[in-house]
Amino acid sequence: MLWNKWNNDIVVAFRGTVGKVSGVQDMKFYYTEVPRQQMPGSCDGCKVQVGFQENWLSLREEVLDKVK
Repeated sequence: MLWNKWNNDIVVAFRGTVGKVSGVQDMKFYYTEVPRQQMPGSCDGCKVQVGFQENWLSLREEVLDKVK
């Protein structure tokens, strides 16, 4: 996580594939609709890759706590 205090930007980066577990997540590259109740601010009909969505939802609370 990186904070640019001059522009008040926050950048959150996720590491790439490491090991079998993240490899399995990478194989979930098909798309599903974004769950609006879990991702407020998303658009109607937006799609996300399932593996990324599962990873994001498992980390969401921790990431949002850090950026508040």
